[in-house]
Amino acid sequence: MFCANCGKELQEAAAFCQSCGAKVGGAVGKSDLAKFDGKLVRKVGNWKTFDYPIGYAPKNRLKAFLLCLFLGFWGVHHFYVGKKLDGFFRCVLFFFFFLLSTLDYTASLPRALVLGTSVNTNILLVLGCLVLWAVDIARIHNGTFTDKNGFPLCYPEEEEYPEEYAPKNKTTVLLLCIFMSWLALHRFYIGRVKSGAAMCIMGLITTATFVFLIGSPYYSRNLIILFIFCFPISLVWWIIDLINICSNEFKDKKGYPLKRTATRGGTA
Repeated sequence: MFCANCGKELQEAAAFCQSCGAKVGGAVGKSDLAKFDGKLVRKVGNWKTFDYPIGYAPKNRLKAFLLCLFLGFWGVHHFYVGKKLDGFFRCVLFFFFFLLSTLDYTASLPRALVLGTSVNTNILLVLGCLVLWAVDIARIHNGTFTDKNGFPLCYPEEEEYPEEYAPKNKTTVLLLCIFMSWLALHRFYIGRVKSGAAMCIMGLITTATFVFLIGSPYYSRNLIILFIFCFPISLVWWIIDLINICSNEFKDKKGYPLKRTATRGGTA
């Protein structure tokens, strides 16, 4: 018999695999194994289940769903699963056709650059983006959305922590990210100081320029340019952190995911 986790041959009457330590309960016979890219993989025996190649890291289905839900018009979920061409197509469709056609200053641009300025064209472009976005949402939800290699997405499994390790609380990190992300307290809380400092500086610059532009009757063109540059970066960074936290892919400084609830004594 062979281990279903690593594909190595098992010793007779073994309770655990001597190579990876997995339980033998899921062992399969040699006839059930096939070759894929030099690695062993279990054949699919039921259309409702899917087995990935040994060592293959499938993409997070919940993360892809959230990326599509909040950043789907930019095609970020396609880039996440490795479909760069599809993602690039969504970016082109959204920016160069939809946004460019709805900006107020298009009259000052060269006529060759202004695409789809009529109201009917704008409506068609908006409907096209919405249809593509809705189709991707439905495909991710029903499990037919695949990565670049054709493998379906999966939900993350429960992480195991080393003994005496105290993982950070997921709820605490989520609340800090929602309400105090402009100070990057959620990143400082999990020990990611460098990225937290960069996010904090970006958030402070964005907040300061926004308050100044609103509260002062005088404004500087340089401040407006600075705000236009910093605000989208801060917003997208915040959304990505929220998505990673909700999809259990936000890691602490040691690379461990967050714990949904903290156990008594601070250990997992």
